[in-house]
Amino acid sequence: MDNCNSLIFTETWLDSATPAAATELAGRTNYRADRTADSGKKTGGGLCIYLNDSWCTNTTVVEQLCCPDVEFLMLKCSLHCLHSA
Repeated sequence: MDNCNSLIFTETWLDSATPAAATELAGRTNYRADRTADSGKKTGGGLCIYLNDSWCTNTTVVEQLCCPDVEFLMLKCSLHCLHSA
């Protein structure tokens, strides 16, 4: 897992009652899209994306959607440029 630049989880079952501190991973920034009442479902769902802090900066959430048919979380980030010596 140390070499992963992104980790993406679906069906997290996280909701607004789950504190951000409970889902933190060292060296990574966490972006969540918890299932909302708009989905029409009572359980399941939710998305969670972790980005490695040494790989990506200036990340913003472009758009997210939670409805009965689809859930998505779109991010935009600037990748660090790695130059070989």
